[in-house]
Amino acid sequence: MNEQEKNAVILPEAAELPAEAAPQPAEKPLGYWAKIARIYQYTARGLIVLLILFVVLFAVLSPSAFSFDGLYYFVRDLGSAASLADGDDSVLYYTYGEEGMMPLAYHGGVALVHGRGIEVYKADGHRSLTVSLDMKTPRLTASRNYLAAFDLGGTTFSICNSYAELYRGTTEFPIYGITVSDTGYVAVITASDRALSQVLLYDGSYNLIQRFYRGSATVSVALSDSGRYIALLGARASGGVLDLFMLGDSEPFTTVQLENELPLGLGFTSSTTVAVVTDRVLHTLHVDGKRYGTVSFAGNPPTAFSIGREGIAVVTEQDPTGGLFRVIRAGKKGDVAFEFTLADVRAISLTGDALWTLSEGELRLYRAKNGDLTATHSTDAGYIGLSGIGQGDAYVFYGARAVKYSAAN
Repeated sequence: MNEQEKNAVILPEAAELPAEAAPQPAEKPLGYWAKIARIYQYTARGLIVLLILFVVLFAVLSPSAFSFDGLYYFVRDLGSAASLADGDDSVLYYTYGEEGMMPLAYHGGVALVHGRGIEVYKADGHRSLTVSLDMKTPRLTASRNYLAAFDLGGTTFSICNSYAELYRGTTEFPIYGITVSDTGYVAVITASDRALSQVLLYDGSYNLIQRFYRGSATVSVALSDSGRYIALLGARASGGVLDLFMLGDSEPFTTVQLENELPLGLGFTSSTTVAVVTDRVLHTLHVDGKRYGTVSFAGNPPTAFSIGREGIAVVTEQDPTGGLFRVIRAGKKGDVAFEFTLADVRAISLTGDALWTLSEGELRLYRAKNGDLTATHSTDAGYIGLSGIGQGDAYVFYGARAVKYSAAN
């Protein structure tokens, strides 16, 4: 190795230096409103996930809610809510106009039955109950505490209050009538293979406790407020027959023959007083058979009547050719308080100290004690019924609404 090579300095290859990293902008901290917005965003996403899970579970557990009926009632409720927007508390909307609908005043509001079931509306217009029940010929009756609906000629009936269906029953033979008492006892009139008709009696727990086989076609049944008596009114070829039973007894303790009369209906005006309306006479009697009195209809059959705690009201067609009607107001024992004639009477209601008469285009209010005319109201065409609310007020029913009239106005 020569001197030059010895003194040579061997330099290592220059290492390639890494490029200087590009500067990153500092992350700006979120402001208060941005944090709130992000919280709402995450919350909304969570709620959407929960809603999807709820819908899936609801569809699996309650498939009927997505049926035609479920959608049908939902749309109806939207219609009711929209109708209430006018703010008129004297009009209750139920947005339904199907033929065969039967409404009644109930607990200050309206209960109605139609081919799809039963509905109850509170006085403020909100629907508190819907019961799905297919009926070809729906009928509805009520006591102060309970509703009873049935399919006339069918075999199904339902007992409800304002918020729930309490019992749904079926019978072996077609149903022709039903009565429910304030204590919850139910009497059902049906056909029979052993007699002309039969009456099934259910107690307040809806147990069948008694069966009455009848030798007549049962027209009407009434249960006393005391819960002690049941009155059965039947029709035979020779006329009507009234049988009174103590609950639990198989034989009547009182029987009244109504010869040559066609029975139309009956009811208790007190715990021991029964009123019977036939095509010819109004009868009132004690449960032991003692007669309090009779009121003749002078050969003019009744077109409407009301029997209850307030007493009795009957409408007869006095002059079929001229359209003159006789209105009779009687007390609990049949004593006539007053009577008058009108050119037209389509329906009548006796409630509190008010006697209402409905004619074409006019609603009249009379004092039930003395017959004084205190108010006259114009009504719209197309009404389908009249029903007393209690304490003197009344509803006039139309296809989609009920108009309330107050006895105080």
